[in-house]
Amino acid sequence: MVKAEAATYKTETLVIDKKFNPVSIINLCEVLGWAIDAATGAITKPDNSYYQIEMKKSDE
Repeated sequence: MVKAEAATYKTETLVIDKKFNPVSIINLCEVLGWAIDAATGAITKPDNSYYQIEMKKSDE
């Protein structure tokens, strides 16, 4: 989850979905490598490599 805040703008929140990273299958033969991928979150990766957040001016 990403939260964008700026003075004079409304706070916007973006949820980043993840999907399985097929490259992590390479580590199936090595338990240590699989454990490191699991601990660092490398088993999954974000759906997109670019996100744009449209900020709206605050009424205040």
